[in-house]
Amino acid sequence: TLDQYVTHYEPYKLFKTDKEKTEGVLWNLLYGLTKVSELLDPIMPTTAQKIVLLLGITNDINGEPATFHTGVLTTPLFARKE
Repeated sequence: TLDQYVTHYEPYKLFKTDKEKTEGVLWNLLYGLTKVSELLDPIMPTTAQKIVLLLGITNDINGEPATFHTGVLTTPLFARKE
C-alpha cells in the first residue's frame, strides 16, 4: 500500500540525505494516487476527479503521467462523521 511505502522509505527523513531518491519516492507516491483515483472513479467519480485535479497531472504521449503539479486541498476529500 502507499501507506507502507511511505513508512518504508520515510521521504521526510530521506530528503535530508538523498534529495534525488526522495524525488523518485514522491513521484511514485503521486503515480500511486493516480491509480487510486482510477479505482475510485466508478464508485466515487467526484472524489476521483478531485484527486486528479489536485495532482495536476501532465500526461506523456502514451497517456501515462509524466509530471505532477500538485495543488492545495482546501476542503477534505471525506467529511468527518460526527
